[in-house]
Amino acid sequence: MKAPQYDYGQIDALVSTQDGWLWIDGGQIDYMARLDLNANPPTLGTPKALPELYERPCSFWHRFWGNCLLAQGVYSQALDRVLITGHPATFWGRSSLTTLEIIAGKAKEMGSIARGSSLVYPVYDVPRLRGILLRGIKDELFFYDGITVTTILSGESARSRNGITGWYIDSTHSGRTFVTNAGRFRDPFLREIKAGPLAIAIAVPKTLAGSWLSLFQKVDKEPLWGITRQSLFVEIQGAFKPVATVREGAFLEGPAGIEQSSDGSIIFSVKDKTTGRSTDYRLARSSATGQCGIRLKARRPISLTP
Repeated sequence: MKAPQYDYGQIDALVSTQDGWLWIDGGQIDYMARLDLNANPPTLGTPKALPELYERPCSFWHRFWGNCLLAQGVYSQALDRVLITGHPATFWGRSSLTTLEIIAGKAKEMGSIARGSSLVYPVYDVPRLRGILLRGIKDELFFYDGITVTTILSGESARSRNGITGWYIDSTHSGRTFVTNAGRFRDPFLREIKAGPLAIAIAVPKTLAGSWLSLFQKVDKEPLWGITRQSLFVEIQGAFKPVATVREGAFLEGPAGIEQSSDGSIIFSVKDKTTGRSTDYRLARSSATGQCGIRLKARRPISLTP
């Protein structure tokens, strides 16, 4: 079977859904095909392209000359379906954004959500909560379980004092999912998305307004750690408490340089801005057999040196 792309396109991924379909994730064009694994030999039906939607408003004239970029589908493992958001081509290229769900090979428009809006983008799959997070056109955050859409963040609740919104999703090895705007605005927030669904606030210091934030946790019974450009935090009773900081003129390298090993320990580096000298640190649970360098205490934060 063929799932043709344009000149430079290729197949990026294949996903077999539970309802007997194969999603063909193309670099430019996505397809769905009926898949029968019970047949001998297994059979694959003729691939059908996902509905023709474009990332931006597209006129028939621009479509004819190939100047419109097709929107790409997103597979939700939690919902076992593909979602796609985009604009159908219109004669004058007017905006007509819509979100479609592909279920059992058939496309249907997603039902209306908060305030009568149906204009959302799938942004993050949350199998643990059996749903997917969606971003609204006004920067809202919604949770969708396949039937009901629940507002997690309204545009107003995510807006900072300067009137700008902006957030991103982060998660830990343990499966906890968070939404935060750390590093972007003067009013940083961190909220955990839990079953319900609910958004539970974790108190964070104002210093997160000027730094990236990386979250780490191996299992639920262990503490949640937060690492920023200048500090190391631990969650205590719903608030981030600093347990280590770096002196002025130094910083924690990351977040790409921070690693968490299979045993849950976290390795990070502190670097001097002037000399470029750096020192690696390992954050791990203390034990009777393992060597412990310095015990971290929220009441008495330590200073990390390059």
